[in-house]
Amino acid sequence: MDNCRISAVAPRTTPLPAELTVYHAGSEECAAGHRWAGVRDHYLVHYVLGGCGVFRWRGVEHRLAAGAGFTIFPNDYADYEANHEDPWHYCWVGFHGAAVAHDLETVGVTGHSPVFSYDRDSGLRDCVLECAAALHEPAGRDFALRSLGYRLFHLLARQQAPRPANARAAYVAAAIAFLNRNFSHQLSIAEVASYVGIDRRYLAGIFRDATGTSPQEYLLQLRIAKARELLHATDLSVAAIAQSVGYTDALYFSRLYHRKTGAAPSTVRTG
Repeated sequence: MDNCRISAVAPRTTPLPAELTVYHAGSEECAAGHRWAGVRDHYLVHYVLGGCGVFRWRGVEHRLAAGAGFTIFPNDYADYEANHEDPWHYCWVGFHGAAVAHDLETVGVTGHSPVFSYDRDSGLRDCVLECAAALHEPAGRDFALRSLGYRLFHLLARQQAPRPANARAAYVAAAIAFLNRNFSHQLSIAEVASYVGIDRRYLAGIFRDATGTSPQEYLLQLRIAKARELLHATDLSVAAIAQSVGYTDALYFSRLYHRKTGAAPSTVRTG
C-alpha cells in the first residue's frame, strides 16, 4: 500500500481505543511488482477487486485474486506483492479497537487464518469505499465510520456459513444466545428458528440433542431462574416480575413458578 495513494487518514487515537475506530481507507490499482513488507500497529484489511498478487504471512505464501482478502494484524510482520503480469487492484481499511480481535475471530479471521473470501456481491467493496468517503465528512464522521466497520464484520459473518461439520452446534449456539437476550419478550420457538434460519422442527431436534431439553423448556427454565433472582434481590411485585420475564398474566406465571420450584412466588420473600 505504501507506494499506493491513501485516500484519507483519520486522526490516530492513543491509547488503544475502546470502540472500533477506523484509521484510514482507500483503493489502488498497484504497479506491476509493487511490494510492501513490514509491520503495522493496527489491523489492516485488504480486499482484492481485480488482478492478483501474493500475501506472505508466518512462512506461508497465499496467492490471491479477485474476491479474496487478507488481514494484517498489529505488530506482526507481513509481506505482500502485486503480480508482475496482472497486478492487483485492491481496497483497504485500517482500524483498531479493544474488541476487534474478538470480532474478527467471530467472523473466522485470526492471526493463524488471516485470509478470507467474499464473493456474494459487491457489498464488501462498497463498504470499504464508503469508509474512504466517510473520512472526509466534517460532522458525524466517527459514527459513520464505526457503523461501516461493523457492517464489514457483518458482511464477513454472512459469508462464513456454518460448515457441515459444525453447523448443528452453530445453530444451537445462535438459538441459545437469542433466547438469553429475548426471554423477557413474548417469544415463540418459530421466531427463534426464523432468527437462526432453520426449520422449527429441525431446531427442536438438534437443540434437544445438544442440551438434553427442548427450546421451550430452556426458555421456561431461563425465565424461572431470572424470576427467582428478582424475587430475592428486588421489591418488585409478583405482577411486575411476571412482566419482566415475559408473562403478561401474573396468575399463570405464579402457577408455573410453583410447578417448577415447589413454592409460590408470593411466599418466597416470607418463607
